[in-house]
Amino acid sequence: MNNEFMGFEEYRDDWRLKRPASIPVEIVEESPYPIWARFAALAAFICSALVSGVHMMPAVYDAIPLSPIVTELMRQWVARGSFVAYELGMFMSAFLMAVQSSKRLAQIVSAIIFLTLIAVNLYSVVKVYGFNLQENFAGAAVSTMFSLVPAIAYASGKFYINIGVAERAAERRGKETLRDDERKLDESILKDYKRDKKEWEKSQAVQLSNGHVQWTNTHPSASNLGHTKRPDAAQIVQRHLVENPQDAEREARDLAAYLGVGKSTVNNVQRQMRSNGHSSNGHSTLQ
Repeated sequence: MNNEFMGFEEYRDDWRLKRPASIPVEIVEESPYPIWARFAALAAFICSALVSGVHMMPAVYDAIPLSPIVTELMRQWVARGSFVAYELGMFMSAFLMAVQSSKRLAQIVSAIIFLTLIAVNLYSVVKVYGFNLQENFAGAAVSTMFSLVPAIAYASGKFYINIGVAERAAERRGKETLRDDERKLDESILKDYKRDKKEWEKSQAVQLSNGHVQWTNTHPSASNLGHTKRPDAAQIVQRHLVENPQDAEREARDLAAYLGVGKSTVNNVQRQMRSNGHSSNGHSTLQ
């Protein structure tokens, strides 16, 4: 005999369908940084990296002597590649510092790159302007300022990465909050499910056996207040189907609306009657 309450998955789907306002939604936190900050940080990094790079390439080029092995073409390409290597190294160090991964290694690499870039920038600019405070004070000042450009590249790159890290952290918090809310909702639905199932089991007045329908309570009982209790919903559906066997295959939603009972109750009774062959033999026993 198949006389079971609906499963939890079906009950949960029905519960969520009837209560859309109770379904949790992901709350997206607003970024603490304005939109323009990301583009400003990226532009500052690119510009300062280019300024630093154009001073680094001549210094590296001058430091590579020509030889039978090192050609002029190799010398030029190595000088160009040094700019890319150092700027990418600075950017990756800033990233590792931002995500707190291999922090000590990132600090060491950052210090080496930073000092190297300052040295080559200072070399390149001094070569052009000189560094004689008495004869060319302006040139010395410019040389000093240009040597600090790598610090701007490092700071702007780290700031750009910090913006992305902060936004991803906010998105992750939103997803974690949604999962926690979904878990709490499932726990609440499970409590309702157990309660409704227990009430359904207590209110079952129909016993099906051997393809016959047996009514264990055909008369409504009186309440303590003197009112007549409404018959059990399953009993109403069962009685209707016994009296109207053509509705055994009727759509559960329509029949539920017609009888004023739940769709799940109609589904359960129809399934019970079909499993016991009631629709085919049409027998019923009323007591």
